[in-house]
Amino acid sequence: MQTTAQSAHDEAGKLNASIPNYLKSTENAAPVSDDLLRQLKHICGDLVSVLDYAAAEMRDRFRPGYDGPIYFPIANLGQSEPEFQKVVDGQFPGLRERAPRLNEAILSLQWFRNREYPWLPYLRDFNNVSKHEGPPRHLLARVSLTATPVGDEGNSQHAEGTIFMLESIGFASKFLQASSEGILRFARVFAEI
Repeated sequence: MQTTAQSAHDEAGKLNASIPNYLKSTENAAPVSDDLLRQLKHICGDLVSVLDYAAAEMRDRFRPGYDGPIYFPIANLGQSEPEFQKVVDGQFPGLRERAPRLNEAILSLQWFRNREYPWLPYLRDFNNVSKHEGPPRHLLARVSLTATPVGDEGNSQHAEGTIFMLESIGFASKFLQASSEGILRFARVFAEI
């Protein structure tokens, strides 16, 4: 798992290194290229595979005998840390008590611990859409998420006061860096447990 995480991190670094040249050649006016989208899809798939592998190992360790589907826990934007901890506790009984560093590593990846740039839900969404419909250009387009109190109606996501803009290529670069670094850190902690 750590090898896959390192490989994906290295590939993300190579792609990130090419993004400034891409920006100069297009001045960020052209749509995201098919080649860049394919590379993003491949790297994101590898990163999600690391999380899926970890979830399978955690299932074997904390839910022996359970043969149903299991996914790496990812908090939705707006989900509070205590609400999410209940999800983790239900999915992996005893994890918090028996492996507190692993529990903390899972929490450290979530949007509520990365409020400036909550990359994990985007990784999940990008990967899910990519698998079924091809790499989603709309997730790399200009997007604005605004803070909305929990319980309010509408399509905005609650981000407790955080407002951020994602630019197409700039988002791809930051997304790759944050995703690959976060998952590599998680894989290193997971390997020690």
